Amino acid sequence: MDNFPNIQISMAAGEPTTHLPGEPAIPSEPRTCPDCGTVGTGLYCTQCGEVLEPALPSVLHYVKELLNDIVAFDSKLVRTIPALLFRPGFLTTEYFAGRRKRYLVPSRIYLLTALLVFFAFGSFLHKSFLEASSHSTSHVHYSFGQVKGEEARHDVDKLLGLAVTVSPYVILIASTPIFAMILRLLYRKKRPLFVEHLIFSFHFFAFALIALIAGILLSSGIAALIGFALFLIYLYFAMRKVYSDSGFGLVMRFATASFSYFALALVAIIISFGVAFFLGIYTGDLPDVRNSSMHNSKADSLMVDSIKHAVPFELNISN
Repeated sequence: MDNFPNIQISMAAGEPTTHLPGEPAIPSEPRTCPDCGTVGTGLYCTQCGEVLEPALPSVLHYVKELLNDIVAFDSKLVRTIPALLFRPGFLTTEYFAGRRKRYLVPSRIYLLTALLVFFAFGSFLHKSFLEASSHSTSHVHYSFGQVKGEEARHDVDKLLGLAVTVSPYVILIASTPIFAMILRLLYRKKRPLFVEHLIFSFHFFAFALIALIAGILLSSGIAALIGFALFLIYLYFAMRKVYSDSGFGLVMRFATASFSYFALALVAIIISFGVAFFLGIYTGDLPDVRNSSMHNSKADSLMVDSIKHAVPFELNISN
């Protein structure tokens, strides 16, 4: 026993604490927990687990924590993004296998991607809106309810901006769980747990946003078609890998999932504009036009013009 270091063990409210040589001594005087008020000794409260720290940590402590968090996030990000983009279904199967600490959390992957993508898309849509406005101001008189002219143009711009802002949350709260429920119905025998399909949906929605919107931002019809093709290829191979599916059954379930995604996306866009409209009224950014006459309004014409500039396809829309 002479070769072992001297280990001092003290009992604090029935819980052993260990003091090793070279480490800070464990306070032995009774202290009050700042969270629940329990009096005890040692490093942690025996009731709630809060640190019994009488003084605030030093600035160096927070700097070290920040650096550790940044390094950990960067390393996870480096491993997560390539796997998300180039290995369909890989992140989902890794999560199911319990190998989770090396990658970003699925919900965080989706929300981070959605916020960045919609921010870029919102900036692009705003630019297209201004271009459409500048080309049409000479022969179009805009109205937003009872608001006319330049002020109405700004109101439509605000509505577009709010819709783009709330879209990620609408998709996360509504579309993603519904898509996961559809997958559960398609694969109820193979994976009965709803959360398994929700994890798959987080990963797939993150890639889908990147693939589909990247083509729009490039303002090229070919790029948009490539993004659409990548979307379909990714979904097919992801479903085959995660659900171990194959054959004609996979083709039918893949077609159902693809149609469901685009249907949910369309509904999400409509809901986003509705939520943005009422949010704008609540915050005072938009006028309340629900009780006003909107006949012969040109606001919808302006939005159509901006969308025509944003989407690299010719839209046959008439007002």
